[in-house]
Amino acid sequence: FVVVGNSQYALSILTHDGNHATLFRKRSTNDWFTRWVLCAPLGVDFEGERHNHLEHHRLFATKADPDRYLYVLEDKNSPARLLLFLTGLSSLPHIVEKARRKLPAPDDGRATPGFLSRGRRPTLLAQLAIVLLVGRFLPVGYYVALWLAPLYVMAFVPHKVRMLCEHAQIVLPDDDADGRRLLTFRPNAIERQLVAPFGLNYHAEHHMFPGVPYHALPGLAARVAARVVDVLWGAWQCEGQDSLAKADLVERICMAGGPSRKTLENTLSTATRAKHPEVCRAGRGR
Repeated sequence: FVVVGNSQYALSILTHDGNHATLFRKRSTNDWFTRWVLCAPLGVDFEGERHNHLEHHRLFATKADPDRYLYVLEDKNSPARLLLFLTGLSSLPHIVEKARRKLPAPDDGRATPGFLSRGRRPTLLAQLAIVLLVGRFLPVGYYVALWLAPLYVMAFVPHKVRMLCEHAQIVLPDDDADGRRLLTFRPNAIERQLVAPFGLNYHAEHHMFPGVPYHALPGLAARVAARVVDVLWGAWQCEGQDSLAKADLVERICMAGGPSRKTLENTLSTATRAKHPEVCRAGRGR
């Protein structure tokens, strides 16, 4: 159950890169692989999911964001409401609404009901194939017990929890937090396996540079953090701060969930050795 569900979740995370067309260099290969190999077995409509996710990026932290319900706190501000969210049940009405939403058809631009669109045919065919395959060797009930149930418990629910971690702020009213919802966190090994595989914990960097593939996000995070250090330290210098302030800033960024200290210091040493060798020495010595 756990192995199947966690594998399904890992596949669902890869669909995220497929939505951004960063899995393969050729767009047609990317879309075919994402549609048939990643989305269809998981019951996901590729065209609908891509449309929703790109709208999330375009309308992020506004009331029009289709995923806003996942990270606002107004419906999660009590233990009972938070528990209901963590079960995934409070998200089901939104999922049904998304499935029914009219989307542009991929070829002629005409609006068709999402559930009956041609983009959903691979999903229906894949589920039929899985049912027949399971029924060939096991009672059909195992399709529910060992495919749909793990998909809900180990993929659907962790996805909602991860979205909360990526964008929520402990601030009410929610509008007051909309200017600071880009978050990056550093998971431990278990959290990375269960909640944030394939570098999705580097989510602030992903929103800033959505065209960067998952395997390049750790390096991007270090470069972004190094740039932040350079800019802030330059401002601090103008106010008369000494060079050790940069080492302090490295410490604060790492403690706040940025890249590892070693990665950031190595990036800093590459970027600033010529200009500020004393800072690199100070950073390594702390």
